[in-house]
Amino acid sequence: MSEKTIRNILIGLFILSIIPILSLCIYIKPLWDDYSSAATVRILIPNVNSIVALIINPLITPLYQWFAWQGTYSAEFVFALQPGAWPIPAYWITPFVIIGSISIAYIVFGSTVSKYIFKCSSLYGIAIAIVTLIITFQYTPYIHQAFYWFNGATYYGLFYALMIFELSLIIKVLYSDKDYSKKQRILLYLFTFIISGGNYSTAFVNLLVLLLIIFDLYVTKEKTTNKVIIKMTIFAFIGLVISMIAPGNAVRASSTTSMSAFRAIFTSIKQAIKFVLEWTNLPQIGLYIILIPILAMLIKNLKNISMIRMLIWIVVLCGLYAAQITPPLYAMSSPGDKRQINLYYYSYYFIFICVLACILLLIKSKFPQINEAIIKSKLILISLGAIVLITGIFINGYQNLNSFQTYKEISSGNAKTYYEEYTEIIEQVKSSEGECYVSDIEHSSDILPKFELSDDPDNWVNQSIADYYGIEKVHLKE
Repeated sequence: MSEKTIRNILIGLFILSIIPILSLCIYIKPLWDDYSSAATVRILIPNVNSIVALIINPLITPLYQWFAWQGTYSAEFVFALQPGAWPIPAYWITPFVIIGSISIAYIVFGSTVSKYIFKCSSLYGIAIAIVTLIITFQYTPYIHQAFYWFNGATYYGLFYALMIFELSLIIKVLYSDKDYSKKQRILLYLFTFIISGGNYSTAFVNLLVLLLIIFDLYVTKEKTTNKVIIKMTIFAFIGLVISMIAPGNAVRASSTTSMSAFRAIFTSIKQAIKFVLEWTNLPQIGLYIILIPILAMLIKNLKNISMIRMLIWIVVLCGLYAAQITPPLYAMSSPGDKRQINLYYYSYYFIFICVLACILLLIKSKFPQINEAIIKSKLILISLGAIVLITGIFINGYQNLNSFQTYKEISSGNAKTYYEEYTEIIEQVKSSEGECYVSDIEHSSDILPKFELSDDPDNWVNQSIADYYGIEKVHLKE
């Protein structure tokens, strides 16, 4: 079977696996802070050219939020591009943006690593990426906040994808004979600054990764004067500082309790171990068994492997996984909300597979015959992994697959009923002047986020909807 055929089969399986998840997009609408982020552009559109409004709002909103609420300037820029405020119905693109960005980032990373680090066919890296993506999206723990809420999903998923894509660009240049072009340098500096203005977990890890790359290059005496990576690190640091010193952060911090730095670091390690144990079940074990022979084929051409270097990188990768949990623990004594847990879940697979690759490299450095034996037994291992994976799916309950849950939600009519009730409430608000009284949604969806209007018309959710539609108050009927 040709590489092209294998690649097409994998892509086909991936697309089939996510069709139900994407199909739910026709029943989603803006939620919570989607309204507050989109309020300005919604007001501007009737009065000025809509294109001008879409340009002005993303420039104004980050500055306002920097003083009023939080310093994550890039995230606020993305929020202000809120599709819920576009002059045409566009909120349905939310799951496509998240799933699409993470998928492209993984596939590009897999292809880049295969070609430039391991000097082999890109098929191996692409296969690892696609198989991992299939399992990742089927078991994402909080699917409603992962794919169907624009602000919550992009805040973590999109910036995580940007960091993976940035790593691909760095690897491409570091492991090729060519130097950085002007276009590549500008793109890397821009990526770094954008990522630093996103969620703090990704921004912090991105800075650590850049520092580790500089250290690794120095220790291995390879391109020790790589000015581009050094400048990227400076941009990452400046961006993170800009985000952290925002006056608005103090407003947000006033409602939370912080944790000491030492305790946050220690707790993040414990929490990381807890997540890994919680998410490593039979389906995941089956996935890793499938990936072992593919990883063995991926690394087969690599020579002069340093055992010490691999051991260090295994420890470093585990440390990076825990490090992303430290910022929210330090700031608010919590690993974060559900949408942030999804970020840890995405990176769990990414880090685990990188650690697995390092372990195989470690074994290959001392016992190359074991790697050859794994490659020769690839069909047996892949078949065994598939059996474990399928068995795990049924033992854990195939009903827990996100594709099955979304299919059930659509076929049962739950999603449609939820959407109709939601639409009815919004139509009441849109047709009102002054103050509006609405009933809450009676039919709660099992997957789509709850509407959560408050009894208090001054609650920020109610007020955001009122501002969005240009009325004074939204009251919830008793």
